[in-house]
Amino acid sequence: MSQFSVSNRVLQVNLSWAFLLGVLLTSGCEPKPARDVSAPRTEDPIADSARRILGAVAEAYSSAKSYEDVGELYVEAESQGQKQTSGPNEYTTTFERPNRFRVHAFGVIAMSDGELLRAVVPGIEQILTLPVSSKVEMDDLLSDRILAEGLSSGLSVTLPPLRLLTGDKQLPGFGPKARLIQLSDAKIDDKTYHRVEAAGEEGKTVYWVDPKTNLLGRVEFPIEAILKQQPGQADSLKIWADFKGARFDDVIAAKAFEFEAPPNAPLVKRLLPPPPPPPSPLVGQEVGQFAFDHLQSEGMIDGAAVLGKVAVFDFWATWCGYCFQGFPNLQKVFDKFADNDKVAVYAVDTDEASVNDDDVKKSFSAAKLRLPIVRDREEFNKQAFDVRGLPTLVVIDGKGIIQHVHVGYDPELEPKLTKVIDELLDGKDLAKETLEAHEAQRSKYEADLNEALIGTTSTVEVPQSKIADRSEPSKLKLEPLWTAEDVGAPGNLLVFEEPREEPTIYLLSESKKIARLNSSGKVVDKIDLKLPEEVGVSSLRTATNASGERFFVAFASTQQQLFLFDKSWKPLLAYPESRHSGLSDVQLADLDGDGQPEILVGYWGVVGVQSVSLSGERKWSNRQLENVTRLAISDPADDGTRFALCANNRDFITPLDHAGKAQKEIAVAGQTLFALYAADLDGAPPVELCALSSSEVGVVTAIGLNAMGDSLWNNPLPHGLHNQPVELVTPGRLPTTDDSTQGVWLLAGPDSSIQVLAADGSLIDRFNYGEELTGIATATLDGAPALIVSSKNRIQAWKVKLQE
Repeated sequence: MSQFSVSNRVLQVNLSWAFLLGVLLTSGCEPKPARDVSAPRTEDPIADSARRILGAVAEAYSSAKSYEDVGELYVEAESQGQKQTSGPNEYTTTFERPNRFRVHAFGVIAMSDGELLRAVVPGIEQILTLPVSSKVEMDDLLSDRILAEGLSSGLSVTLPPLRLLTGDKQLPGFGPKARLIQLSDAKIDDKTYHRVEAAGEEGKTVYWVDPKTNLLGRVEFPIEAILKQQPGQADSLKIWADFKGARFDDVIAAKAFEFEAPPNAPLVKRLLPPPPPPPSPLVGQEVGQFAFDHLQSEGMIDGAAVLGKVAVFDFWATWCGYCFQGFPNLQKVFDKFADNDKVAVYAVDTDEASVNDDDVKKSFSAAKLRLPIVRDREEFNKQAFDVRGLPTLVVIDGKGIIQHVHVGYDPELEPKLTKVIDELLDGKDLAKETLEAHEAQRSKYEADLNEALIGTTSTVEVPQSKIADRSEPSKLKLEPLWTAEDVGAPGNLLVFEEPREEPTIYLLSESKKIARLNSSGKVVDKIDLKLPEEVGVSSLRTATNASGERFFVAFASTQQQLFLFDKSWKPLLAYPESRHSGLSDVQLADLDGDGQPEILVGYWGVVGVQSVSLSGERKWSNRQLENVTRLAISDPADDGTRFALCANNRDFITPLDHAGKAQKEIAVAGQTLFALYAADLDGAPPVELCALSSSEVGVVTAIGLNAMGDSLWNNPLPHGLHNQPVELVTPGRLPTTDDSTQGVWLLAGPDSSIQVLAADGSLIDRFNYGEELTGIATATLDGAPALIVSSKNRIQAWKVKLQE
C-alpha cells in the first residue's frame, strides 16, 4: 500500500486562489490600463513570441460569442515508485454571452440562464439560487464558499476557459514577476499545439494552444507550491486539464442552460454543509443476545463472558480487503490493553460456513496478526449488532450497553479507539454524549437552513397509474406452473439457460440480496451481496468469457457504483471510486472481440461512457455525450468487434466502437429517445432494435428501428410511471403462430399490463397481471416456453401456448 491515495476527494493539495486570480488572469480591485499585447516587451524573441501567442488566446476568448468544451482534469502523483492517477474528472464549460453558462466540475453543476445562478454540489441536497449580473463575473461562482471549494475539489484549480471568457485580456506572463518561454510544439492525439510556459511565484503553468483557432487544448497547472505545502505526500505531482472538443461560436441550444431540479428541493441563498449523519440506532441500547465460537481456545464468547469489561468487536470476513487494511491498527490497540483484564478485543469472522476454520486462521497468520478470532456461525452480527457492511466496529461497556459504532476503514482507528476505551474505563457515558451532540448539531443545521432558505422548487405533477384488474390473454393461454412467495421484496429478474442445463433464475430481493430459484420455483440459495449500508441495486446483467466463465453486475440508476461478481456471486469489484452525477446504465459485452467481456458504463451528467476491464482498469472513456440514458450492443462484425449504441434523450443514436470512438450518428427523425434495447429475435443479423420515446412525463411509446434509424413500428405504453424499478422492455421467446416459439418483445406497463410484440412490432397479446410489476422474463420450463413474472410480493411462472 502506498503512502498516499490520489483521488479528487482524497488528495489534499492546495493551489492558492491568489495564483489563479493574480496569475491566470491578472485582475484586481483597481482597474489596470490595457496593454498592447502585440508590442515587443523585451529583446528576447522567444519571450515575445510566447507573449504574442497568449495575447492571441486572450483576444480570441474575449471576443467569442459562445464557447463549449468537454473538459477533463487529471491528477497524477508518484510516491516511493508507485504512481496513481485520478481522472478524468468533470471539467466542462459551456458559455454564451452576455451571462449564460453551464459548468461541470467534480460532480458540481453550476449554471446561469441569464437571470439566476443555480448550483448543486454532490452530497448537499440544496440548490444555490442567486441573481446574476448583466455580465457574468467569476465572482458569481466564487462568492459561495462551498460552491467554490466544490468546483475545485480541494485543488483550487478552477476552469481557465471561463476565467478567460469572463475576464479581461490578461494572462499569466504579463505580471511583473512572471517569465514567459515558448516551448517546442507538441501533439495531443495527432493534433499539434504551441506550448507556452508561464513561470511565476507559484510555479510553472504550461498552456497548449491550437495555432489555428487560439483555443486552449490543455493547461498544465503549477505544482511546486503544493509539494512544499504537502511535504512527504508525493515525490512528483502533475495536474492538467484537457479541453476536448473546444470550439467557439457554435449555436448552443437554449436547453443547455435549463436547470432540471427535483421537486420540492430547497432553494438557498448560501449552501450549507450537509447535516451530520445520525449515529447508529444501536448506540445507547443494550446489546442483544449473541454467542461466538472462540477459535484459539475452547468455549463461547457471549454477553456473560464480557460482562464487566469494555468489549471491542470488529466484524470482518476473509474476502474483505479493507478489514485487513485496518487490522494492524486494531492489533496495536489490542497490544496496548493486553494486560488489562477489563478490556477484551475480538475479531469476529462473519464468513459463510463453507469457509473452514483453518482458512480463517491462515488468513490471520499470513497477515501476521495475533488478534483473538471468534466466529459468528448464526449471523448474530445481523441480529444483535445490525452489521450491514464490513468492517464494522462495535464497543460495549461493562453493563452491556453499546457505546460506540463505526462502519468502514478508519486510518485513525488506533488513537480514536484508544481514547474510547480509556474514557469508558473512566466511567464516561459516551453513548449519551454522542446522542446529545448529534441533536445539538441537527438543531443548528435546521436553524441555519431556515435562515438560508428562500423557497422550494415547484412540484412536477406526475401522472399516477392505477393498477388494473387482472385479465387473461386473448390469444395466449397461461397454465400455472409454480408460485414462490418466500422471497422478500422481489425485484428484477435475470434468467439464462446454459446448453443442456435447466434454466437458472436469479431474483433481486430487498435490493441487497439475490435469490436463486430452480426450474420448479424452489428457492435453492439466498445470497447477501454485502453492499455498503446506504446502497441498493435494482438491475442485473450477466455475460460469459470465451472459456464459459460467468460474471454478474448489479447496479441502480443514479447510484455512484456498480458491483461486479463472479459466478458464485463473490464480490470482485466496486466501480468507480470518484464522485459523479450518477450511473445511468451498465452492460457487459465483448466489444473488442478478445473473448473477455468489458463493463460498459453510462453516466448521467457529462462523464459520458466508459469501458472498464473486469479487473477495474479503465480501457477508454468517451465524454462527448451527456446523460447517456441507455446502452445497447450491436451485432459482431466480421472481426468479432461490436458497437455500443448510446441513447441520451436526443433524436439520434451514437455508436461507439471498441476503442470508444464515436461513429456517425444514427438520426431518428421526430423522436426523442431515452432508452434502447437490442436483441436477436429472428435468429438472423442484424439484431432487432426497440427504442423508447417520451414526449412528456409518463407518456411513453415503444418504437422499432432499423440500422439506419428508420421507424419500423410504434406501440404506445399505458400512461403513468412505475412505482418500482422494472425493465420496461425485455426480449424473450414465446409461442406466436402454430405454437412455434419465436423471439418477442415484452413491454411492462405501469398499470400492470404486459404486451407481447412480435419482432416486426405486431401485437401478439395484451393482458393485465393485476399486481405491480417488478420483473418479466421467459424460459423453457418442463420442456415448454414459459413466462416468469415477479411482483411486489411473489414470483410466478406459467406455461405458455396458443389458445385452442
